[in-house]
Amino acid sequence: MLFRSNLDIVYDSFIRSYRVTMSNRLRRLVEIKKIGAHPFKFDDFLMSLPSPVCMGLYKIEPLKGAAMLAMDSNLVYAIMDSILGGTGTPRVPEASRLFTSIELRIMQKIVKDALSDMEKAWAPLQATKMSLLRMEMNPRLVNIVPPEYHVVTMQLEIQIEN
Repeated sequence: MLFRSNLDIVYDSFIRSYRVTMSNRLRRLVEIKKIGAHPFKFDDFLMSLPSPVCMGLYKIEPLKGAAMLAMDSNLVYAIMDSILGGTGTPRVPEASRLFTSIELRIMQKIVKDALSDMEKAWAPLQATKMSLLRMEMNPRLVNIVPPEYHVVTMQLEIQIEN
């Protein structure tokens, strides 16, 4: 239970910071709510992700291994619409369309913003340096830990003001 309370502290701090960062980036009010932490086998977690999904794989130094930040296509399209001058309402293109290189490049900046705020949130517990390894769209190509390993996920809900 101690792990969960520390995780809650980290994510509460992250949410406060990232809400401001994302609102500034999009020039719109952004609300972020914590849905909750859930344990999964890594393979089960990957199977639960929609396709396509925008994933930023990153390293947390000095910890071992890697971590992942995943955003569903509705959020990606809402961010794209907002950044490119629209209302922030997702205009979902044809089903299962992969993200373009331009969309991935913009999302890379959004993920780097999140990693910067995540470093600040972890600082009271452990000094960390988070560095983006790569962006990925296909969950089957992610192998940051063996499929049978257990992982903890934190689900957040992000709403962008219209």
